[in-house]
Amino acid sequence: MKLKVMTYNIAAGRVYLDYAETKKAPVDVTRCGEVIKNEAPAICGLNEVDCLTERSGGVDETNVLKEALGMEGFFGKAIDLPGGEYGNALLSKYPILEKEVIEIPEVKDKIPGYYYERRVILRAKLDVAGGITVLQLHSGLSDAEKINCIDKLCEVIDGLDTPVIVMGDFNMTPDYPALDKIRERLFDTKDLLNNGEFMTYGTYEGERKLHIDYIFLSKDIKPITLTVPDVGVSDHYPLVLECEI
Repeated sequence: MKLKVMTYNIAAGRVYLDYAETKKAPVDVTRCGEVIKNEAPAICGLNEVDCLTERSGGVDETNVLKEALGMEGFFGKAIDLPGGEYGNALLSKYPILEKEVIEIPEVKDKIPGYYYERRVILRAKLDVAGGITVLQLHSGLSDAEKINCIDKLCEVIDGLDTPVIVMGDFNMTPDYPALDKIRERLFDTKDLLNNGEFMTYGTYEGERKLHIDYIFLSKDIKPITLTVPDVGVSDHYPLVLECEI
C-alpha cells in the first residue's frame, strides 16, 4: 500500500509570511493546519509544538490540529514554558497502538555560553500494514546534544522488530558525521532528489538557507517521491514523502 508521510517544524504556530517587512510573527496554528490539510499526509510529525503556553494564547496546538484534520495524535513534552509545555507531536490517520515519549540524555558537561534544551523522541506503533513504528524527533543545537540524540535514536531503532520511519528536525546538514550512524541502518530519502540537497529552513528571511529536516526509512519500505512544498508559514518548509509498504 502507498503511504504519504510529512514532517514539519511549525515554530509553535508562528506565522512568518510577513516577517521580513514587519519583524512580527503572530501565532495562528490553524495556518499550519491548512498546510498539512493541503498535503493530506496519513502520518505527520511536528516539531516545536506548544501546549497551553502563554505565548501561544493558552492553546493546545496538538488538539487544534487533530480536530481540524480528523486525525489521531499525541503531544510529547520536552520542556516547561510559562503557562504550559513545549515539545513535539505526532498525528496519524491510522490507530495509534502504542505511544511513548523517550528522553534524549542531556549533556553533562555544558559549555558556558551555549544554548541547551531538553529534547525528546516520540515513538508510535501504528495499525497499518501489519504494524509500523514511527520515530519523530527534534535534535539539539550543540554537537554534544546532536551526538546524544543520534546515539539514543540508534539504540531505539536497534530494538525494533517492525518497519520504521524516522523523521524530524535534526538541526544537522547532510555532511554532519553523526548522520552516518543512521544511514548505516536506514535509507536517507534525500537521495531521491537529483542533487541530493533540499533547503527546509529559512522562510522568515525570505529564502531557503539550510537542509536540516529529514525522513529515513527501513529497507522494507519503498520510497517513491520526496518533495518540499513551497509554502512559507513557519520558518521551516514541510518535507513530504510518498512511499510504499
